Amino acid sequence: MESQTLQAPGDAWAVHLRSHGPVERRDVPIRQSLARRVAAEFEEMPGMRLTLAQAARFFGVPAETCSRILSRLMDDGHLHLTLDGRYVSRLTMVSRLLPRR
Repeated sequence: MESQTLQAPGDAWAVHLRSHGPVERRDVPIRQSLARRVAAEFEEMPGMRLTLAQAARFFGVPAETCSRILSRLMDDGHLHLTLDGRYVSRLTMVSRLLPRR
């Protein structure tokens, strides 16, 4: 996985991005905000299981954008992709593995 730090000349801040391909330089704060929102939705609804197409519609973003965000959240350990192509929260996966009382 490629990693890159973006910093504007003369600015004191930097944004660290991980990439599976070309670095997305457009609207980085908006993408980060959207990634936090997507992670929060999956955490708040641990039983939610969405395909890429369903997630794109649910979050109101193009499928390509949604794919990058979901991939980032998988890399960060927030989401898992099931064998049937559905994204689920890590909490859903953990709860399915724990013995029931």
